[in-house]
Amino acid sequence: MIAKSMKIFLTFVLMMAVTCYAALPAVADTDLSAEVTQVTDPDTPSKPGYLLTASDEFNNDDINRRLFADKYLEHWSKSPGTKAKYEVSDGTLKLKILSDQQPWDPTYDSDTKVSSLQTYEKDYIHKWTDYKDIAQSVPPFRGFIQKYGYFEIKAKAALGGGVHSAWWMTGVNQDQPEGKNAKSRETGEIDIFEILGRNNATAAQTAIHPWGDWPNLWPYTSRFGDGKTNLAEKFHVYGFEWDENFIKVYMDGKQVLAKKASPNYPMMTYLGVYEKQDASSWTGPFDNSVPYPKTFEIDYFRAYQRIPKSLPEKYKLCDGVVRGKSICAKEETVRWVGLDRNDVTLPHVYAPTDGEYWLNLQYRSEEHRDLSVDVNGQPVAELTNLASGSFSGTPASVEFLTHLKAGWNSVRFYNKQDYAPDLTQLTVLRKR
Repeated sequence: MIAKSMKIFLTFVLMMAVTCYAALPAVADTDLSAEVTQVTDPDTPSKPGYLLTASDEFNNDDINRRLFADKYLEHWSKSPGTKAKYEVSDGTLKLKILSDQQPWDPTYDSDTKVSSLQTYEKDYIHKWTDYKDIAQSVPPFRGFIQKYGYFEIKAKAALGGGVHSAWWMTGVNQDQPEGKNAKSRETGEIDIFEILGRNNATAAQTAIHPWGDWPNLWPYTSRFGDGKTNLAEKFHVYGFEWDENFIKVYMDGKQVLAKKASPNYPMMTYLGVYEKQDASSWTGPFDNSVPYPKTFEIDYFRAYQRIPKSLPEKYKLCDGVVRGKSICAKEETVRWVGLDRNDVTLPHVYAPTDGEYWLNLQYRSEEHRDLSVDVNGQPVAELTNLASGSFSGTPASVEFLTHLKAGWNSVRFYNKQDYAPDLTQLTVLRKR
């Protein structure tokens, strides 16, 4: 291990609990050190072996605007049709297609009407067709991304030929700097379900689209369900389990799919209803006898992460939220951390009980560099003169002591004055 000198300043803080999110305003480039409670619903039940990371029970009169954005991939289109038509009432979210609704992208997808919520937004994500460039630059929205875990919704599909209801996820291009029109590998798409509204909504499928993530992912489609049940008639519970080897889909507590495939980067979530009237559409034929609004109704959205069984517990920096010009590069290393808004945040660092913990950070730097650390929005350490001797090869490491609360903690790494070392892994070692 490379010898180094450093000075560690420790600050211990008392965090104020957040008990309700209903009054929180819509936020563009959200505070990445915000507590998990800002994107979780206090009414969500616990799940044995897991800890909640994001949820909305839709029991208020609006969506949680810290968690969801209500415009569909608006960097690709300036159309008013990107804005979702929806209401939250009587304990459910109702995403609607209206008769006079405009297409979301008249230039590249003129036959498609969409009402969708998404948990993340930034320029260039989900380049699903041959766009030359974005239609407009939009402020990033950082609601929620996650790698691995268990996710669940309770929903009732929309009815009608030409309509489908979808719950799906994509990568968010963290291997490229924000604002750069470049090919990304972190673009895979998992369609947890697409429920076609034709034939009384009896057809459901799961699909994988690799996009730029070859050869880690391969195209795949599989039907599930009995082909007889009307999935628009009543609510059904759909689950999605994702780990380093498999994805699994559940319906009403029964596993309906297991596939050896796994994107190895964080993904965002979409909840949406779509209508296509073109005769050649894969969701057709269009049925004009079904009245408007055509509604995809959702009782709740929940996301969980497994609780670590014991310490030490390791966290890859590339599994966090990488912001600005910082990128997740080769060897699962976050590079170009430093200066204005170029940082990385691990939003889900676990501590079994409240107290002071020793953490170990792995890094690479050919020259001496400094690094600042925030925990739960408060500065806790200044790590100075970090050098491993190279930007490649075996990383060096540094230990520091900080206060962690029981459950999830948000840990942010940055340097406001200059560039920081490249970062690879954080380990929660032990309680003091």
